[in-house]
Formats: sequence, C-alpha cells, structure tokens
Amino acid sequence: MDLLKIIIFYTILCLCNNLHSKTKGLLYTLEDLTILKKQKNYFEFLNHALDIRPSKRDKNWEKMVQDMATGFISSTIQKKQISKDHFLFIEKLLSWPSLKNDEFFIIKRNQYGYKFIEKCFKEKRKNSICQKFLLEFWYNRKDPELGLKLGKIVQKQKLNIEAWQFYESATKSPFSTFFCKDKNLKTALFKKTINLLNKNIIEEKKEISLLNKLAHSNCWKTFLPTLKKSLYSDQQINREHAFKILDLKKSLSQLERDTFLTFYILKGPLVGKTFNQAWNTVRDLGQSFTRRMKVIEKIHKMDPLPDDIFALATPVKKKTLIKFMYKNVPEYFSLYAKTCLNYLKGKKFKAGNPTFYCKEFFQISEANPWPSLRAKAEYKSLVLKLKKGSL
Repeated sequence: MDLLKIIIFYTILCLCNNLHSKTKGLLYTLEDLTILKKQKNYFEFLNHALDIRPSKRDKNWEKMVQDMATGFISSTIQKKQISKDHFLFIEKLLSWPSLKNDEFFIIKRNQYGYKFIEKCFKEKRKNSICQKFLLEFWYNRKDPELGLKLGKIVQKQKLNIEAWQFYESATKSPFSTFFCKDKNLKTALFKKTINLLNKNIIEEKKEISLLNKLAHSNCWKTFLPTLKKSLYSDQQINREHAFKILDLKKSLSQLERDTFLTFYILKGPLVGKTFNQAWNTVRDLGQSFTRRMKVIEKIHKMDPLPDDIFALATPVKKKTLIKFMYKNVPEYFSLYAKTCLNYLKGKKFKAGNPTFYCKEFFQISEANPWPSLRAKAEYKSLVLKLKKGSL
C-alpha cells in the first residue's frame, strides 16, 4: 500500500512538471513580439507583451508596446468595432506603466472611450449602465479636453451628476482661453459661480477670492464678455447674477454699469443689493446730464425698450419707481413716448412692438407732467384712428 502511494505521488509530480514546462514554453519572446508587430497582429501582441520579464522590458520593447497599443485602437476605430469588450480591454491597457503617460496612446484611448460612451447612451435603455462606464472612464484618466465632451453628454442626457467636475480641470488649465469658449462649459461655470456666491454669505474681498480660485484668469477673460450679454437676459435672476459676477470682477465700464442699473429699475427690480446699487446710480445720473445722456443713447438702441415699471402689480411700488425715474432720468419718458407714437404710426421695429406697455404708460401720464401735452394729444388721436380703422 505504501509502495502504491509512492508511485502515485511521483506520477503526479511528473505530470505537474510536464505541465509547467508546457506553460513555460507558451511565453512569447521579444523575437515573437517583433514578428507580431510586423504582421500588425495587435491583439495577440498585446495579450503577450507582458510575457517579457520586467528586467528585459527595454526601450525597444516599450516603443513596440506603445506603437501596437495605439495601432490597435486606431484599427478598431477605423473598422467601427466599438464594443464593451474592446472598451474594457483598452482601459486595462491604461494601467500599464509604459502606456499610462504616453501622449499618443492617451489621445487614442480618449477617442475610443468617448465613442463607446456616446454609442452606449444611444443604444442602452438603462442610462445607469452607461453612466457607470462614463464615470469609470473619467476617473481612470481626467483630461480637460475629454471633460468638455463628457460634460456635454451629462448635460444632454440630463444625468444626475454634477457637470462641473468634468469642466473644472479645463477652467483651471493655462490653456483655458481655448477651453472656456465652449458653450456648455460657460453654462456650468455660471451655475457653479452662482452656487458658490449664494452658499457663502461673506464679505466682498472673499467673494472675489472665491472667483479667482474657481477658474484661471485666462478663462475669465474669455467668459466675462459672454456674461455681459446675460445682463439683458429675459430672466431677471440671470441678469442679477451676471451683474454680480461682472461687478466683482471689475469688468464693467462706468457707462456699462450705469446703463444696466438704469435698465434694471425700468424692468421692475427686486429688492436687494442690486436694487440698492441701481437706486444710488440713477440718483447720481440725476446730477450729471452728460453721464445721463450717454445712458439714454445706449437704451435708445434697445429693442424693445425696458418698460415693466409701467405695469407693476403693486400700485405703491409702481408710483414710487416711476416718480423716482422721472425725477432723475426725465429724458427716458420723452424717448419712450416718441418710440410708442412712431410704432402706432406704422414704423417697423425688429422685435415688433418696441413699447409693450405703451397703453399703461399713457394712462398713468394723465395724472403726471410727462410726456408733453402734444405727445398725449397725438396718442389719443392715433388710438381713435386705430379704433375706427382709418390709420
């Protein structure tokens, strides 16, 4: 019995040694890899590139690996072989020391991964699976340019992910002059800035510091001119936020600031810091004819003219604001009346009716010294003709 056990033990030992020899024989050599490279046999090469012992992985081996890895991705893209298996295989390659910092491999890896993520959202019914791939892809290697593309997918698919994380590295990059031209990045930066300012009730100096840390100075230089357009947005809250950022960044000239704050009151303001700034500015305009006329010239070019204060629901607020505006910027009332009368007489304006609350304006004017008696009489005459259909 003991003899039988000895025979069985040595038989198993021999089999194991034989198996080990066969396995060892399957390891590829540098010569094998060189042949595979010449054949452009990407998949087999990459599956055996690590057969070479670490001590033998010289510059030649590293160069071959880099060439074959980028070649593999280029080939799959060209053949439109966009699949989960290829995606996961490429992400695994990213962990290789010889590839994780190779610029050309990273570019190709980003191209393939983006195509896969984009295809995933188009084909999958469950966005959660694609979202998982997207986040893993991003966390494996964060790249500013890639972030712009992934952020766009996040916003387009309305995923429950904060888009800012994909744009942050781009806004802080020295090359942010280019990156910050992106429309989706601008939206994300605007939202992030507002959230920060609303969340932190702090003194102005610290608010400025927050903004400076949020994005590179090159990004702000690109973003702020776009933000100026939001000063005259249809949404009041956006107007206020845009002004606050621009004001903190000292990016408005006196004329730009005067014009916006005058516009702000004419549009029916909200009580708060911006209203206080607007009130003080308009009061200053009342003391400077030259400064005031520059503002009137700017507002004259607006189509339509800002006129919400003539239709405010609160009588006391409406009366107070109108009285204040007439006292300090009386020229606007003449401009508004003239524009309204021109429209009623048939003059065409790009936006249609340039004085939406013209009727309310003239109704209120009955108990006020504005506009001129001639303008009031002309308005009544035009309205009467319009009712008769003779105009």
